[in-house]
Amino acid sequence: MTPQSLDPHENPWMRGDVCTKGFEKVGFVVSYTSGYLEILWPNGIERVPSDEVDDIRRMAHWDSVPPGGQKTNLETLESLEALEILSNALSNALTDRAFKNEHEKAEVDNLMAIVIIALFMAACRVTPKNGRAKALYPLPLAVNDAVLVCPLVKERAA
Repeated sequence: MTPQSLDPHENPWMRGDVCTKGFEKVGFVVSYTSGYLEILWPNGIERVPSDEVDDIRRMAHWDSVPPGGQKTNLETLESLEALEILSNALSNALTDRAFKNEHEKAEVDNLMAIVIIALFMAACRVTPKNGRAKALYPLPLAVNDAVLVCPLVKERAA
């Protein structure tokens, strides 16, 4: 099978494509029309007008899996968007509204703790590679009064 060309003139932009602007920053294509290309950069979303799109280079297609990755680029973009939605919802719940009572505040605190624990445990996932395994983030994390410590797995000889 012949690899697809990265040239957007040969293959149109697709949601989830990985792109760069001057090799200074890397992002994901969120949306595209004939008038603009919308890109999620690490510092936010930028709408690039069609007359400036030639400054953007595609680095990988939406359906490719990066080396060492488990998800396609589109799945990674969708995960980032879901985390952003969750982060905004939790932030709004804590800052933009007054709680009716302590029970309601405790429920939101518990939800936040569950989400943080789930994200932390996902980050601690042990990844075997070439006969070795290591924890990605061997750092302690405090949630309410509990302290979680990512298990550190010693590298074993191949």
